[in-house]
Amino acid sequence: MKIGLLGEYYSKNLGDPLLFSCTEYLCRKEGASDLQIKNIDIFGRTFSGDDSVWYYFDKNPIVLGLKVIRKLAKIFGVINTLWLDEYIWQMGTARKNLIKSFRDQMQGLDGIIVMGAGSIKYDVRLNFAPYYMAFMTTASELGIPVFINCAGIESKYNQKDRRCRQFCKVLSMDILKIATTRDDLNTLKQMIHNPHTEVARIADIGVWSAETFNISKKETNIIGLGIITPIRFAEFKRRITPQQYEEEMLKIINTLEKQNKKWKLFNNGDVCDSEYAKELCEKAGINPSDKLLTPKTPKELVEIISGFQGIITSRLHSCIVSYSLGIPFVAISWNNKLKYFADNIGVSERVMDSDELNFSRVLEKFELAVSQGYCDINKEKYRQTSIVYIKKYLTAIEEEMNGRRQ
Repeated sequence: MKIGLLGEYYSKNLGDPLLFSCTEYLCRKEGASDLQIKNIDIFGRTFSGDDSVWYYFDKNPIVLGLKVIRKLAKIFGVINTLWLDEYIWQMGTARKNLIKSFRDQMQGLDGIIVMGAGSIKYDVRLNFAPYYMAFMTTASELGIPVFINCAGIESKYNQKDRRCRQFCKVLSMDILKIATTRDDLNTLKQMIHNPHTEVARIADIGVWSAETFNISKKETNIIGLGIITPIRFAEFKRRITPQQYEEEMLKIINTLEKQNKKWKLFNNGDVCDSEYAKELCEKAGINPSDKLLTPKTPKELVEIISGFQGIITSRLHSCIVSYSLGIPFVAISWNNKLKYFADNIGVSERVMDSDELNFSRVLEKFELAVSQGYCDINKEKYRQTSIVYIKKYLTAIEEEMNGRRQ
């Protein structure tokens, strides 16, 4: 059996490539001994840091120009429906190159498992519908069944929005056999109009990070402070300003210093997060080389988090990795996915909305989280949902293979 794992394989935000490692781990653990795996990047990138404009339709000068016009003119009616992604998708070299890349990489595959991450969205940061259309259409032409694994749903169902309708169309293709989400099951059901596609909510596969890399939590009293660029709060229309976020993080650092507690800053590898963390160090009068940890690989991210007593963070997969390791977290939310995850594992009180960010409340929640830990029974029940569906994907692929042989 030969399967493709498809997603943001070359993203520098290591929460995305982490999913490839965890999925491969479970596929090999639960699958056939002769299993072959190929990793495919959804944007057609061939190395980390590859920012070829061919694969980023939103970076096309025409699209960027339209965005500026819309922002300046504050026109959202007709112009909003004339979004140029579709034009570029149909006419541009980008579409041809990306489809050729997918076709070349998908030849000979028996099935494709999509690393869902936060890719089911169309109205914040990036419209993923054209990319889904590219690989789903290619998979359909080649007769390769597709399975979406633990996707994050970051846009609401809006039938009036052309981009949403495009997403619904591609998610309703017959080639999609099973689609699972880590969070908003209701919206996923609304977007899939094919009654033959199985839909379910399961754990994010990152909950297997510790086993994937054979890493255990260390005995330590160091507190990890996960840093995110404040740009994310603005993109998701949170009321907190960059200055407010910075002030509260500096207050947390100063308080820990006064209490003589050990701490370090870290990030998930994202370039913007890393650069902002360096700026924060400078404003705190700290040498980044002494206090800032920036991972280069998913394994390094897990290794870094394993060295903390607990973490205060805003990135979802730092929370998921810490949960996998049995390390408590407190999250400052910029996106509903953090609340969904905390709700699913029974610790909703550990997520604080960024609009209500207050350093003393964050530290109070952190102390409580460290003292409480997690419920091991609920944790194992939650994690098993990943295994159930990995087995389903592999079984369905094998059945398709047997059907072709007959």
